[in-house]
Amino acid sequence: MDWMDDDDPQTEFVIDSVPEGYSSLGPPTEFCKKCKAVIWKEERKNKNVKKGTPTFGICCGQGQIKLHFIPHTPSYLKQLHNHPKKSKTFKRNIRLYNAMFAFTSMGGKVDHSINYGSAPYVYRLNGQKYHVFGTLIPNDGDDPKFFQLYIYDTENEVENRVKWIKVDDGEAIDT
Repeated sequence: MDWMDDDDPQTEFVIDSVPEGYSSLGPPTEFCKKCKAVIWKEERKNKNVKKGTPTFGICCGQGQIKLHFIPHTPSYLKQLHNHPKKSKTFKRNIRLYNAMFAFTSMGGKVDHSINYGSAPYVYRLNGQKYHVFGTLIPNDGDDPKFFQLYIYDTENEVENRVKWIKVDDGEAIDT
């Protein structure tokens, strides 16, 4: 299922296809009156009531849990995500872009032995994790890294960040 429009409270879904041997309830069509969660009618708490307003408890415990509303996606990010040409590059490089704005780098002993076959990737650290963030100012002759990028040589901020990004396919990062 894909979200069609996250700004519309009456969100529509697209059902790709239901594999043989499975059944589908279709898209969720109800909203919790307390927290506005989108829910399937079959998940209502008052299943014995056929008419009237359904009540739900699995999302917010009928108002006992106060959920913070997530602000709408900024328009510039939404446009970039949905752009016919730029979206493919943006989606492919999103982790690289995120790394370019990191203040620290996480480290530890990564266990690579558990990833084999076609199962989802698992990231597991053995022992203790740590963060590397360097000094406030880079050593003489060294390029700035981590949070140094924000306070040192701000005129070349983007170029300094791109120096630390390693791209496997050799393509330049779209800045």
